[in-house]
Amino acid sequence: MTIVLSLLLLLAVVFPAYANPACAVCTIAVGASLEIARSLGVDDSVVGVWAGAFLALIGFWTIKAGTSKAATGRLLPFPLP
Repeated sequence: MTIVLSLLLLLAVVFPAYANPACAVCTIAVGASLEIARSLGVDDSVVGVWAGAFLALIGFWTIKAGTSKAATGRLLPFPLP
């Protein structure tokens, strides 16, 4: 079992991911689900982790917008890695 898990971890590290988990629809869905979860009485620790993921997505989109071709040199004076 340990060999299988080690092999899966190695494959996950070696091969790049092609999916984009930070699509605009996903970001909106996470934001909307925060209020729904609170109204359904989900524990605050779970909602807090979900809110952290939402803030990470908002940060991703902000950096992406600041380093796009249209905004290069306007918002950020240096390119991000």
